[in-house]
Amino acid sequence: MVIKSKSKQRKETGQKLRMHRGILAATVVVAAMIFTAVSVLHGRYQEDRTNAKHIYGEWVEQGVPDYARDSFTVAEEGIYIEGRIIDTNYHFDGKSLTYTYQGKEYQYLVKDSKTTVMRRVAPLHYQSLFHLAGKYQPPEEDH
Repeated sequence: MVIKSKSKQRKETGQKLRMHRGILAATVVVAAMIFTAVSVLHGRYQEDRTNAKHIYGEWVEQGVPDYARDSFTVAEEGIYIEGRIIDTNYHFDGKSLTYTYQGKEYQYLVKDSKTTVMRRVAPLHYQSLFHLAGKYQPPEEDH
């Protein structure tokens, strides 16, 4: 049986304590780096999701006869109906589009993850679906 002197025991305890502190400090630094990276990526995702570029294009009403079909175009400059700009101050938050036309507020809710289907919820004379022309793809049916 080997008996260690108290000074040698203190030295070994001090070394172990420094090693544990070093590991703890490294763990805290790595956790902070991971948290920062996740925060930055989440911020970029949120910013991109609310970018109106996802809804640019012509939106065409579905399920109505051609002669009664509504359509509008969303562009960087504003909302167009029949080739004329009708609102330059529209709002898109990633979930809904709102604009004003002839004194009425129009609101559409995004209905799919690809942002190619919206439902008009205001003014509510009837609910109707709109598809983004050229980008909408019907869901694949399971066989």
